[in-house]
Amino acid sequence: MKKIIVLALAALLALPQTFAQSALTKEQILNMTFEQLSDLSFEELMAAVETLGVGSVDELFAMIMNKNVSSASKREESSFTSPLSSTVLTKEELRMYGVTSIEEALRFIPGMIVQEKTNGIYDIHMRGFNNIPDNHMFLYTECANILLMVDGRIVHDYATGAPSFEQVPISIEDIERLEVVRGASAAMYGVNANSGVINIITHKPTEATHTVSGSIQMGNHGTAVGDMAFRRRVNDKLGLGLSANLQLRERSTNKLFVIPAAGVYLSADDTPRAGNTLTMPEFVQAQQSGQLRDVSSGGYFSLGEIERLKQIYYTPAAGSDAPDANTIFTFYDAVEPESPLEQMFPNPERSRKTVGINGYLSFTPQQKIRFDLTGGYQQSTIMTTPVGDDYFTFNTRQVKSGYGNLVANVFGLNLIANVNAGSFDYAVGVKGFQYDNIATNLTANYDFVLGGLSIKPEINYRHMKATEEIPTYFDANADGQMQESERRSGFLGGMTGEKANSTTLWAVAPSLRLDYKIGDLRLIGAIRSDKTNVPDKWNTNYMASASYEINANNFVRLSYGTSVRSTNVVQASFNYTWDRTDIVLPNKVSFLGNTEAKLPKVSNIEFGYRWKPTDRLLIDAEAFYARSDDFGSLAAHHSCIYVAQDKLSQLFGDLNQLLASGVQISPAIVQQFGGQFAGQTGTKAYVRYDELPYEVKQMGLSMNVDWIISPRLIAKVNVNIQKTTIDNYFPYDQTGAIRSQLGNTAAQFQGSMPLLFADILAGMNGAGTVRGNTQQPVAIWAQDPNKTGMNFINSMAQYSNINGLRTNTNYLNYTDQQRTELMTGLLQAYAAGNGFDCEGFAIPANEVLPMYYAVAYDIELDRENREYYFGNDDYQRPPLQNDYHHKATPSVFGMLGLIYRPIDQVNISAFGNFMSKREYRTKYGLEELDPRFTLNLKLGYKPADGFEVFFNAHNLLDSRKCEFPYADEIAGLYTVGVTFGL
Repeated sequence: MKKIIVLALAALLALPQTFAQSALTKEQILNMTFEQLSDLSFEELMAAVETLGVGSVDELFAMIMNKNVSSASKREESSFTSPLSSTVLTKEELRMYGVTSIEEALRFIPGMIVQEKTNGIYDIHMRGFNNIPDNHMFLYTECANILLMVDGRIVHDYATGAPSFEQVPISIEDIERLEVVRGASAAMYGVNANSGVINIITHKPTEATHTVSGSIQMGNHGTAVGDMAFRRRVNDKLGLGLSANLQLRERSTNKLFVIPAAGVYLSADDTPRAGNTLTMPEFVQAQQSGQLRDVSSGGYFSLGEIERLKQIYYTPAAGSDAPDANTIFTFYDAVEPESPLEQMFPNPERSRKTVGINGYLSFTPQQKIRFDLTGGYQQSTIMTTPVGDDYFTFNTRQVKSGYGNLVANVFGLNLIANVNAGSFDYAVGVKGFQYDNIATNLTANYDFVLGGLSIKPEINYRHMKATEEIPTYFDANADGQMQESERRSGFLGGMTGEKANSTTLWAVAPSLRLDYKIGDLRLIGAIRSDKTNVPDKWNTNYMASASYEINANNFVRLSYGTSVRSTNVVQASFNYTWDRTDIVLPNKVSFLGNTEAKLPKVSNIEFGYRWKPTDRLLIDAEAFYARSDDFGSLAAHHSCIYVAQDKLSQLFGDLNQLLASGVQISPAIVQQFGGQFAGQTGTKAYVRYDELPYEVKQMGLSMNVDWIISPRLIAKVNVNIQKTTIDNYFPYDQTGAIRSQLGNTAAQFQGSMPLLFADILAGMNGAGTVRGNTQQPVAIWAQDPNKTGMNFINSMAQYSNINGLRTNTNYLNYTDQQRTELMTGLLQAYAAGNGFDCEGFAIPANEVLPMYYAVAYDIELDRENREYYFGNDDYQRPPLQNDYHHKATPSVFGMLGLIYRPIDQVNISAFGNFMSKREYRTKYGLEELDPRFTLNLKLGYKPADGFEVFFNAHNLLDSRKCEFPYADEIAGLYTVGVTFGL
């Protein structure tokens, strides 16, 4: 591969400088950027002035500066008079600055927050709303408020709700222009445009198009970035194109960062194994001997070291809150045994490998009929933040996807039809996070023009079906033989025994846009209502805009919009059981979807002002205020202690035999059976997608400046200032709540089992109550007056803790006959084959069912009073805060770019990005990110027209800092390459 690239570079460098510049046509001039215009000699500039019929060079620059934008109001117009906050970038600008990917290109857009996780992998947000809710998994740091489109085709990750750049098979070479609209605008573009829209317009063959063009560059950290395109205008009706691109990038290290977490130890070998216990003296000896090393402060570790990570939990001695000589330490593996790291990270040193290919066909049979057909395929393997609860901050994510897109205009009727299909693996090597999906999107609209009024009705239909295969596991039985077992239900979930699960999301959305212009005043209104199957309701989006062109150099605009986000798989259909028996408490976690939860919504108002002091200077300022609510998350719903049916049936069978033999009940027998019962228990937590009471408010100011200082010096600057606050905020720590409460519940349960058995045994043979010296009375909430069959099981399932909360009847006050009836019902239930497992009970929505000594967390929201509370009385209600300052979004960020041409053949461009301090609160704790500034430099030399060799430096000063919590320190990247167009 390297030899081929080197030979190609050599061949290109050997090309004679015979790319003669012919006279420019009007179409070629109008398609130029002001950077390209600056490349022209004085004679060529004067010829362009004459060709366009303008009065001066300054007027020529002004015309080029007012580039057209189609995304802002969905019609082609000057960006200066765009009614919404919008920015346009062209491929030539991005090439000029040395941008290597579409994600990196967004650093030039006002309001865009682009943080690099590792070489070539970015976290992208528009204006913020990131890391909400906090104290959660990294899944919630990913953006879910931007609508990403390519030629009107929505590119979306339906699992998490985020824009999916991994499904974008195009590169810089495919771009004609990149348009970004900021603000809530779902009424015009569709759901997920809560913060704005990124619309990528691909390059279609024209007379001015190079037949063959592309770029190749290579550098340190195993970086190779290349793209190439072939385009040809066959005749005035038909154009064809084909493009391909490749990105290979490596991290600056092959180690993974282990997140700081209390109680994490590195074992010198494979011992102690999962579930081993050590006494306090043994634990101290293990530390002193080097068998266990405390690594709770985190850091970079090799894969082999991470495989030996252990998480400890300790059980204090009775009456003690701190470890002492009688404390027992229990060790669990920190990494899933069934997901070895060598499978999860087959190439830990690689950050990105993406390959894409695209085809283009443009057909214009007559003036008012046009068809643009595009299609492509891509494969990507990237290192990005994990979707689960790992102790390290990367998962390997793989996507293989293809698309087809038809855009047609037939006598004013606009049609867009596309299909996207792909295979997604969100955590390579971890079973249960893989699925396939196919998404279809159909849109039709027509623009009726009546004088100054434009009326555009539109109808949209979208459909997505996701399918997965449930992973099969083979475990050794008691005889050492392998047997099949369904240990997980799969990502989408399904009934045990099914081999495939699927979920379908669809929506139909009529919309109407009105655009009225009278003189220099322009009014736009839009409404769109989406009928979804999950939730089964209508969600309506609005937008209104008023703009006024004061004169040729001053323009003001005011807009308001509300946007609702679409349903994602995590919310709608997530039904996944995670077996953690060999890892940490709880032993199992079941994740539940919620088809009734509200969808997140954003309302946004903003004021903008554009000013051209001169024909070479454009200043665009915007102030905005946004409010969002109905944020959702996977929140702890309820928990339980469970006992496998076969184990419990066997235990009661032994108990019946013992009672039939006439043995006198004694404290020893009680202790024996109570201990056996407790030893067969496990802990399980249910986590469900639920709404939070947060009301998030954001206000800010953005300013963008484009300045052609001279034909040889151009500057671009944007500065953004913002603040995010949250009302009804509380730092809900889902994982911490589950572990602490369920751990305490398990301890209480196991300690109380001898007493429970004493009461049961005493009731069965009428011998009265057998009580230990230190035990307290145990109470149940008995709801079934007949106390028989599974009704008794349900009654037992609502057992509360030893303090007697939620007590109706004290079991110790039952008569011997009542106790006999209770036990008889229990035995009858087991004789009928009914199990004693909390998974078997229907859990009504929004109803607290504390499952057998479990602390339930069913969290409810009183919408009328905006009061958030925990359903269980024994859990302290957290105080809600108002005006909580959320600091995950930087308060100040932006970029500065300069392009300088000392002579016609030399281009020097530099741009710097800056972000102020950020604070991310995740389930792992608080991570503070220092202010960040990176300087990028490109030096280019054009020995001939259409050909450039260059040196590209990203993070020129090699200032190694993390831009994203717990991710890689971003090192300097230096490449050399060539750009060509023939």
